[in-house]
Amino acid sequence: VNIAEVLMLVIYCPDALNNWRVLGQMAAIAETLAQFSPRAKIRVHPPSGMGAPFDMRVNERSAYQGHPFKQ
Repeated sequence: VNIAEVLMLVIYCPDALNNWRVLGQMAAIAETLAQFSPRAKIRVHPPSGMGAPFDMRVNERSAYQGHPFKQ
């Protein structure tokens, strides 16, 4: 699958707190996005200097329910 063929939600987090909050809601975000496309992806960019972006396919969302990111 070419990345251009897949719906992708990209989120840029301005600080560590918002990054943690977004990561804690990944399953819920994925559930909503899956209504648009079951092959969609989510990419979360942490603040500068806090590591690499986190990618997730919405069809993986069950693996993230109850994940330690969850607040």
